[in-house]
Amino acid sequence: MNGQLSLHASTHITGLEVPDIALASFRYNGTVIKLIPAEMERDESGFFVKELDGLHITLELHSYPTEYAAEWLMRITNKSEHNSGRINEFCGMDVTLPCSEAEYGSLSGDYCGADSFMPFTKRLYQGDYTARCAVNGRSSAQSAFPYYDICEGGDSSLICAIGWTGQWKSEITLSYGALNMKASVADADFYLLPGESVRAPRMLIMSGDCAPDALRRRFVSLEREYYSPKRLGGNSDFSRIRAVQCFDRYYWTDPTWPGEEPQMKLAKAIIDLETANTYWFDAAWFEGYFLRGVGNYRYNSLLPRGMKPIADKLHENGMNCLLWFEPESIQNPLANEPDYGKTTDFFLEHPEWMLTKTDGPKEKQPLFLADLTNPDARDYIFEKISGIIKENHLDVYRQDFNQEPLIYWRHADEPGRSGITELHYIEGLYELWDRLLARFPSLVIDNCSSGGRRLDFEMLSRSVSLWKSDVACGPATEETPREVWDQNMTRTLGRYLPYYTSASWYSEAYYARSVATRSLVLQVPLADADFDPTATRAAFAETARTARYFDGDMYELTAPSLAFDEWAGYQCHLDESGEGMLRLFRRRDCAEPTFKPQLHGIEPDALYEIDIWNERYEKTTLELEGSALADYAFEIAQPKASLTVEYRKK
Repeated sequence: MNGQLSLHASTHITGLEVPDIALASFRYNGTVIKLIPAEMERDESGFFVKELDGLHITLELHSYPTEYAAEWLMRITNKSEHNSGRINEFCGMDVTLPCSEAEYGSLSGDYCGADSFMPFTKRLYQGDYTARCAVNGRSSAQSAFPYYDICEGGDSSLICAIGWTGQWKSEITLSYGALNMKASVADADFYLLPGESVRAPRMLIMSGDCAPDALRRRFVSLEREYYSPKRLGGNSDFSRIRAVQCFDRYYWTDPTWPGEEPQMKLAKAIIDLETANTYWFDAAWFEGYFLRGVGNYRYNSLLPRGMKPIADKLHENGMNCLLWFEPESIQNPLANEPDYGKTTDFFLEHPEWMLTKTDGPKEKQPLFLADLTNPDARDYIFEKISGIIKENHLDVYRQDFNQEPLIYWRHADEPGRSGITELHYIEGLYELWDRLLARFPSLVIDNCSSGGRRLDFEMLSRSVSLWKSDVACGPATEETPREVWDQNMTRTLGRYLPYYTSASWYSEAYYARSVATRSLVLQVPLADADFDPTATRAAFAETARTARYFDGDMYELTAPSLAFDEWAGYQCHLDESGEGMLRLFRRRDCAEPTFKPQLHGIEPDALYEIDIWNERYEKTTLELEGSALADYAFEIAQPKASLTVEYRKK
């Protein structure tokens, strides 16, 4: 850092072992308590600690000085024998830096539509205030996205990530030459019982003397190394899933589809593809199926031998087995379907371990939230899931969440303790996943919540997102051009996340490439007698071949747009080896057959071998000097078609 720009003061966080500015804060009995590491003691673990009225306050700080990045977490424990005073404005981050004016940038959350993860910027002037908040308790739903960047003067930037899978709130104020950034648990206003402990959102911040796009590439690299499942070891190929998922194609119309014979047939068809590596059984293996069977851990009657014959067949052929769960939701179909005659095991066995939206008899309520604040409930869920994982040697545990939990949390709060249920629930969720990963070190967790509605970095430090939005639940049409939405999401999520993908209903290159990253999911009609697997094999083969490029830097070659008369594209570049990949799309109304992208990392005097893969997955090879490659106009003769271009420095 050169020390000449206002935001360079962030080095007081990211470049020093003991920061001398406040990082977090809370209000205690009306008084703001700011946590400044330089003014705190250190315990035997190296954490910063402070004592206040029987409260033991801990600030866990990890810094990466060479990256100008830091991560921290505030925890408060009541070590007294009486209730604490009132705690509110519970800010995991409360940082103030010198700044005159700046630009704020982020993405929308997942709307399950055209606006999902679309970027925006907002100019901030002196006196400006801007705030964002999670929506109904899900961290990246709709208008919420828990990552943002601040840029001052074009070449001094800062990126912030909020690690909280609940109702976070972000506030930014620019006044009197200073930028104040807060991130809190919204509406938390509580006291702690004797011995009780709570934590705030975990914060991750990075700064640099560069524009936001350059800093974001460094940030994604940092996340990949330290805040993704890569840090856990285990399955080194965890991020490279090539799966067939046929649930949405067949489940709603074929009542026999969840049975052993159709699923075994599907497993064999996936094995025969040879270029896929994962069988995906979504939301129908349990008694009652989806939706009304959620809360059961028993196999449905069409699987008399359970999943094991299918899982064994897959593993004999070197394939992964993925199974869907939704442990936080509990259905009671009798409330809406009194003639159905049965309800779910969780509801029957442990109604005391369920959170409700309203008062009144539980028998009359159709849907509940498992009480993850309760250790016994967590043990019950953990043992149920663990048993199924162990029995079937599951490779991928898919956890979905099709509820908005905030109403349950707030209804469960005791008087005078707003937010306390959420605080303990979210920690219980993290503990559940940590226990699963400890018991099954090679397990991959797929993080889904009606698509990509829980993509905060706490969840993604334990999981990958194989279903970034529920736009993948239906086919692309003229009215719902999902491939265009996917082309945007693939690029914009790459600004902040290292691992994500989604599904296409078609194997044709234009559609498959729109969603493919390191991984790819295809919802192709594999069970149909007349299905031709040729394009599916090719799509998976290309994904396997190009996966490694996503370990490099991603560059947006075109701005995200919903227009149909444009090209779209991005580049992934591996700087050390001088190789990389382009993905280029000529949209349906685009009249221009050629596109000359502004490439990155190309050495003008070096010689490059270039493979151009067309819409039919056919390859043409060229040799060009870097200067010619940088000036090359790529051609797609027909609209609604694509290219994958791989280049290698010779």
